[in-house]
Amino acid sequence: MISGLKNSLIRMAYPFGAVRAIRRGPLRGRRYVVAPAMGFTYAWHINGEQWACLAALAKAGDCVYDVGANRGQSTLHLAAAVGPGGRVVAFEPVPGVCADLDRNLRLNDLTQVTAVNAAASDREGTAEFLFDTAQPTQGKLAAVEPTNTLRTATAQQVRLVRLDDYERHGWPVPQLIKIDVEGGAAAVLAGAERLIAATKPAVFVELHGPEERAAVKRLLDTHGYSAHTPQGDPVPDPESASASVLVCRPAARPTPSVGTA
Repeated sequence: MISGLKNSLIRMAYPFGAVRAIRRGPLRGRRYVVAPAMGFTYAWHINGEQWACLAALAKAGDCVYDVGANRGQSTLHLAAAVGPGGRVVAFEPVPGVCADLDRNLRLNDLTQVTAVNAAASDREGTAEFLFDTAQPTQGKLAAVEPTNTLRTATAQQVRLVRLDDYERHGWPVPQLIKIDVEGGAAAVLAGAERLIAATKPAVFVELHGPEERAAVKRLLDTHGYSAHTPQGDPVPDPESASASVLVCRPAARPTPSVGTA
């Protein structure tokens, strides 16, 4: 009863579709459209450690690719981290959700952010995407990660792009790629092979199943990356580790020993 009353009061203060200001945390004063998964807790920076860990990986002037941007929960933090002289390219495949993302960007005059209405994948074209309006942060490409199911979703066609085509699309080279795509990280990384080999960006990835863990292991083995948790604990084998969020960077080269005469 108390929980139900509390939720009713929160919904009265934060009705879906209303514009509210963020009240606490690093984004205090920014505005956003209240929606599922971006409501009361977002305004009050409750459980906001995930955003702080991500934003700490970017610095002023950087370019960040926000793959799986949803309505901008992470995008707003990344935009603040890179500042007006940086860039954020935010990928969100569901048209209605991307429209909310774009509105949140306009509410805060975040001209350094480019919203791309597409899913980053290993090819260009279209694909079936599973989406549930009641669980908007859990949408996924239908063909990826069979262990990650979304039983109440409906299917729709979405546009696919490859990060390797960044030059053709006019996106700057990223210093950081954030990936949270509910099982589709393997396809994202496969579509960024040339970009990663050439520019060695850091990769922040949320893991949802064995396909994604195997893909991160390939990233480490193929491109000479190392992985650690956001708290800094090394993760030598993502396939056997329990960590659900990893930060991957090019492994430091050993300092050559200086011989003596």
